[in-house]
Amino acid sequence: MATLNLNIEQVISLVKQLAIPEQRMILQAIKAEQDTWWENRLNYGELQMSYLSTTRGLN
Repeated sequence: MATLNLNIEQVISLVKQLAIPEQRMILQAIKAEQDTWWENRLNYGELQMSYLSTTRGLN
């Protein structure tokens, strides 16, 4: 598959040319990636808090 180098405006323009259901699919895919990133950050933060509270005798 060929690779295209597009700027953000070009990507937005291409997405806007799609039908609404396809636009929704793209947004849902992006949101799923963001959800995964936030979940990973939350897990990391919880582990750090648990570690710090244990090392400080607060747990």
